[in-house]
Amino acid sequence: MEQLQAAINAISAVPKADFDLLQSITKDFSVKKGSYLLEQGAVCKYIYFLKSGFFRMFYVDLNVNEVNFRFTAADNFLVDYQSFLTQQPPRYYWQAMQDAEITAFAYADVQRLYREYPAWEHFGRICPSAYTCS
Repeated sequence: MEQLQAAINAISAVPKADFDLLQSITKDFSVKKGSYLLEQGAVCKYIYFLKSGFFRMFYVDLNVNEVNFRFTAADNFLVDYQSFLTQQPPRYYWQAMQDAEITAFAYADVQRLYREYPAWEHFGRICPSAYTCS
């Protein structure tokens, strides 16, 4: 959790008591190289924090070519913010280029934190513009 706390505090200071709320709502899991964390057409229901590994974000163009849009390494967040906020299907895929370890935050939990805790609401407003969140 120290790795996550450092990444969050680099964006916006979150008091320890508010940060401790994450322990009950986060899920840690592994993703194998080549697996998809998000696929086109599947709504983004989580914000992910990449503890280790490497991902690419891409879309498929009209000629069925895969077009890389962004790459994300450890200590960064992965989320398709448009899909996450609107709960509509994204255009993008997230694919693991290496085995990865991830922490996930579910949409409903994130929305509750935004509503109930000013520090989290502030973080949510700053993150998309201050970090590689999209």
